[in-house]
Amino acid sequence: MRSDGNSGRVVSSAFPGSGLASLYEYFGSSGLRRLKKIAYAPANALTTVISSHEYTYQPGGNIVSVTRSTSG
Repeated sequence: MRSDGNSGRVVSSAFPGSGLASLYEYFGSSGLRRLKKIAYAPANALTTVISSHEYTYQPGGNIVSVTRSTSG
């Protein structure tokens, strides 16, 4: 697991034995630093995203939608 040095939030993690890793993106301070996207990729090719989930929020902080994308 790798964390952002400034915020301490997780930016990536690996799943031992599966060969997969997850990558996390967050909204900036204007988005209250909420989770924006989780992407899954081979641990040895992090730029090759297999699937992802992207989140949108209402002003109160509740998730409004989750958009799932897959490659191929």
